Amino acid sequence: PAFLDALGRPDLQSDAAKSLYQIDKAATPAMDEIIRFYEDPKTGSETKEWLMRALCNIGAPAMKPMLRALRTPDTYLWSKVEIVSTLGEIGPPAKEAIPILVKTCSSEFLHLRCKAARALHRVSEKTEIPVATLLTIAKEGANSLAPAGHVYIAKNAIRAIGQMGPAAHKAIPELERYLLFYKRHRKYAAEALARIGGRG
Repeated sequence: PAFLDALGRPDLQSDAAKSLYQIDKAATPAMDEIIRFYEDPKTGSETKEWLMRALCNIGAPAMKPMLRALRTPDTYLWSKVEIVSTLGEIGPPAKEAIPILVKTCSSEFLHLRCKAARALHRVSEKTEIPVATLLTIAKEGANSLAPAGHVYIAKNAIRAIGQMGPAAHKAIPELERYLLFYKRHRKYAAEALARIGGRG
C-alpha cells in the first residue's frame, strides 16, 4: 500500500515504481494499480519503464497490458525488449502474442528483432520465421564493417538458432557457410551445427 500511495505523488513516483519492480512477484496483488498508473498519460517515462519491468516480473497474469504496450509505437524500446523476453518465458500459453511477435521480427532495432524471434519460437514452437529472422541478423553481423554491437547480437542470433535443436535444420547450409567463410562467427556456427545435427 505504501508503494501505491507513493505512485500518486510525482516526487516519489519513480522510486515507488522501482520498488515494485524490485519486490518481483510479490507485486502481483498490486497489478491492477500498476497497470492503471502505467497507462495513465500523466505518468512520467522513467516511472513507466519501472512499472513495465514490474509487470514483466509478474509474467502471465500481466500479459494483456504487456501486449498493449508492445503494440504501442511510442513504448520505450527497452521496455519492448523486456516484454518480448517475458513472452518467450511464458511460452505456448502466450499464443495470443504470435501476431505482434511476427511483426516485431521486422523491427529496425536489431536487439529487439533478435529477442522477438527467440520469443516467437518459444511461443509458437515453429521455426520458419524465427530462423529466417535470426539468419538475417547473423548476416548483418558478419560484415567486416559491422559495428561491435551488431556483431555481438549476431553471435546471440546464431546461438539462438542452435538452441532450437534439430527443428532448425533449414539453417544448416547458411551456418556451414559461416563455418567456412566468416571467422568471427566460426565458433558459434560450429556450436549451433553440433546442436542441430549438422557438421560441427
